[in-house]
Amino acid sequence: MPQLKILEKTVLNQALQYLRLKRCLVYRMNTGAGLFSNATGKQRFVRFGERGMADILAFTKDSVIWCECKGSTGKQSEHQKNFQQEVEAYGHIYIIARSIEDIMPLFEGLTSNRSRIRLDSR
Repeated sequence: MPQLKILEKTVLNQALQYLRLKRCLVYRMNTGAGLFSNATGKQRFVRFGERGMADILAFTKDSVIWCECKGSTGKQSEHQKNFQQEVEAYGHIYIIARSIEDIMPLFEGLTSNRSRIRLDSR
């Protein structure tokens, strides 16, 4: 039986919803570049975000989580691997998510092991 193909945008949307459900402060981190025109028609090339930056940045009370979402066949680029090393060096959490099941373990067992992530008590 053929394996079901999961799209990156599906994983991304589910991850954003799940992290918000877990009361994280969540931001979608867009990266790219474009040609923009001002009112006089002058064009400028603008780059936004950093190459390799993760798709999602989430904050809990005590943790910073970077989440790179991938579809079923997606692979991490060299820029993404470098970004992962950089944020982990600062003590941040970095995960590659192919489904929300990859994110859920961060929030399991919080009563017995609060050193991983502590959620806001709202």
